[in-house]
Amino acid sequence: MTTSLNRFCPRSGEPVSDDSLTRHRGRTVGFCNPGCRDDFDNGGPRAVEDRRYFDVLIRESTGLLPGGRAGKALEAVLPTLNSERLRLRAPRETDVEALFAVFSDPKVTRYWSHPPWTDRAQATELIDHICQHALNGQLFQWAIAEGSNDRLIGTVTLFFVNRSHRRCEVGFALRSDRWGEGLANEALSRAMRYGQDKLDLRRFEADVDPDNSASLGLLKRLGFEEEGRARARWRVGDGVQDSILLGRVVSD
Repeated sequence: MTTSLNRFCPRSGEPVSDDSLTRHRGRTVGFCNPGCRDDFDNGGPRAVEDRRYFDVLIRESTGLLPGGRAGKALEAVLPTLNSERLRLRAPRETDVEALFAVFSDPKVTRYWSHPPWTDRAQATELIDHICQHALNGQLFQWAIAEGSNDRLIGTVTLFFVNRSHRRCEVGFALRSDRWGEGLANEALSRAMRYGQDKLDLRRFEADVDPDNSASLGLLKRLGFEEEGRARARWRVGDGVQDSILLGRVVSD
């Protein structure tokens, strides 16, 4: 039997009924009767309040507590990492505006796998996604924050983590007005060191648009080598992008 995220209907306070379940942000949620569920699914007048209620439950269940504090469960799997100028930490509810500023910038998403964001809800969804999958051990995506003021200026990620074969893929994004300062290099170096020391990873992989010379140069400076080219790997908008595949192997 499918279990609902919530035990009680957000509208009536009555127990959730098994015939009144639906989905929200990839989670099963429920109402006390099919009429409430259908009204929610069809975007009825109370659906906005319902979504807010479910979003709170999702954040609580993934360890992101009210007030923007990362819960102990999340901090255990996505610990804060410090470097010379940066702090890599779990994302917070209070990061929504700063995160939206990063991924709504066409300069940042020029070579990304999705077009620029247009809605701040996309930032909230990413934070929820990061928290959920970090707790599952599937994703390590830190907020890149300035050490001096803790403000988010980007993200750095270890994903597709394969413990059996000791490898993962890496990704990074940085606010465009902070390019050229070596911050992405610093953040990725720190994240990979965590991957080596704490996750016992020995191979790091990346795929990069052939025209993204800045990212290709950064990765090569960190010891990545080109290993091939995948044609038509990404479809973004009306365009199709190839990828340069790179790898970095750490000797035991």
